Amino acid sequence: MLKPRKRITKKELKEDKLLTSYVKANRWLGQHRKYLTIGLALLLIVGLAAIFSSRAQKAAEQNASEIFLRATSEFQQGDFHAAAQKFENVIDEYGGTSYGILSQLYLANCYVKNGRTDDAFDLFSAFLRKYKGDVNLQAAAMASKAAILEEKSNFAEAAELYEKISKDYPTCLMCPNYLISAAQNFAKIDKKDKAQQLFDRVVKEFPESQEKNDAILLKKMLGS
Repeated sequence: MLKPRKRITKKELKEDKLLTSYVKANRWLGQHRKYLTIGLALLLIVGLAAIFSSRAQKAAEQNASEIFLRATSEFQQGDFHAAAQKFENVIDEYGGTSYGILSQLYLANCYVKNGRTDDAFDLFSAFLRKYKGDVNLQAAAMASKAAILEEKSNFAEAAELYEKISKDYPTCLMCPNYLISAAQNFAKIDKKDKAQQLFDRVVKEFPESQEKNDAILLKKMLGS
């Protein structure tokens, strides 16, 4: 007596298709193994490099942040010499991290406090070349450069730099203040018309600010 034909289940059919696909794939792999090996090796190298780079970057950020936090604490306490050493360490050892870039801004301020204004000016410039984050920090760095020029009685360049802030970073919180500083420096080189124009800009563009009242008063004093 013939046994009834065994019914092939969906699972078995699926396994059979998988086996067939495996055989075909294995035959293709044998023919192209050389090229696949090279390609996979390259992909593996790239993948591992990305993993190790990511891990190294995270470790660098972590180490930099610890030193940066200690430095900022000393900066806030007024110990600018000690803070400067730590910021320099972050820049030297972890210059490629976000803390390395921010340390340039803090170190420049330390240099200002320690009387090293030329070094500070260069660092503010370096910070502006590298940092593309918060506009307020960028504006502050440029304003610090202008303040150094003003301190050296270079009122023309200081005025132009203060005014440049309003063009490059019009949304920064201190924009009306920088416009007033620009106007005051223009007034120092007898460009009173230019100064009055900038005072008027503050009144027109920042009507709700405290600087508006300052601009009105300073303009009156300039005309008297």
